[in-house]
Amino acid sequence: MDSPQYRSSQPIRPRTDGWTNGAIIRTVLLIAGTGAVLLLFWAASDILMLVFLGVLFGLAVSRAAEWLARFRIPQPAGAAAVVLFVVAALIGIGSYVGPTLVQQTSEIRTQLPAALRSAELWLNAHTNGVASTVISDQTAAAAGDSTATESVGRRQRLDIAQQVSDGLKIATRVVFGILSSSLAAVAGIGLMFVLAIYVGAESDLYRRGLLSLVPPMARPRAAEVMAATADTLRRWLITQFIAMLVIGVASYLVFLAVGLKAAFALALIAGLLEFIPTLGPIMSGAIAVAMAFLDSPSKALIVLVLAFVIQQLENNLLIPVLMKGGLDLPPALTIVAQALMAVIFGFAGLLVAVPLLAAVVVPVRMLYVHDTLGGPHVDPPAATPAGSG
Repeated sequence: MDSPQYRSSQPIRPRTDGWTNGAIIRTVLLIAGTGAVLLLFWAASDILMLVFLGVLFGLAVSRAAEWLARFRIPQPAGAAAVVLFVVAALIGIGSYVGPTLVQQTSEIRTQLPAALRSAELWLNAHTNGVASTVISDQTAAAAGDSTATESVGRRQRLDIAQQVSDGLKIATRVVFGILSSSLAAVAGIGLMFVLAIYVGAESDLYRRGLLSLVPPMARPRAAEVMAATADTLRRWLITQFIAMLVIGVASYLVFLAVGLKAAFALALIAGLLEFIPTLGPIMSGAIAVAMAFLDSPSKALIVLVLAFVIQQLENNLLIPVLMKGGLDLPPALTIVAQALMAVIFGFAGLLVAVPLLAAVVVPVRMLYVHDTLGGPHVDPPAATPAGSG
């Protein structure tokens, strides 16, 4: 008996393979539009970095303006007053310490090449330690020529010294690029202060504008994410400012006690570069150690040890207290983000890498890790040994 045949009530539509002309046009326009936006971002990357820094400063200004509003001071007036106070304080401090800073900065510029040369000569004479010995022994075993071994070992020591010297020179160029005054730098700082005033004066206006881009059902959660991100960035910025001040003062006292030349300028460099976590202290410490080589390698070693102790106290005491309950960024992720931003956008990218990473990590943790995955990963409890009560 023949099996029954079932016919669908829906009409059978012919199968279409490949893309239609409309789909191709839409895809091409989408790719072209995305490429144009990326090119625009690339061309305006410096301005976008300044805008981000202005918004970041504006978050701190908004909190101060909200505090002033308790005394019946309008928030726009309070934001402007806070920014003007900061500018006036910077100008006052600069006029007071300006002559000393200019003199010691000029001294660093003049003597740092000699310090680098002294460090390089010392490295050439003292880099025949374990690593160089192992390299030389391996080369000798492979070549079987004592003369070639000596030449290769000497060349290896020179390469190590050259790499260290090049690193110090790069750090020097970065630091003095920050300290050098130019019209572009002044305009950039002015743009950041203006943005800080506007963001601090009308933070609710920009928050409502961003929430209007979110579907109504998701706006309550989006508001929580925005508030948590803003609070994290605000605490990070205040923490960095306090750390910059503490590191600057501590470095000045240490450099002064050791008798390091241009102690004030070196301490200022250490305080400014503290804004760049992980890499900033390395650059400032390298410059201080290089300057100490002008006197003696032993003084350079003392400066290196003291700078290391200061950073350890900061990382293990100061920062955990200031950022209690805040964002804990993995050090490896922080270094990778700084390296990528520095390669792509230069020093401006290095400057904003960590706060930008924080601005990305907070929404990812709240929206994906907590809401989608159900919370952070928790290790299962250890299995109870057999026979235990």
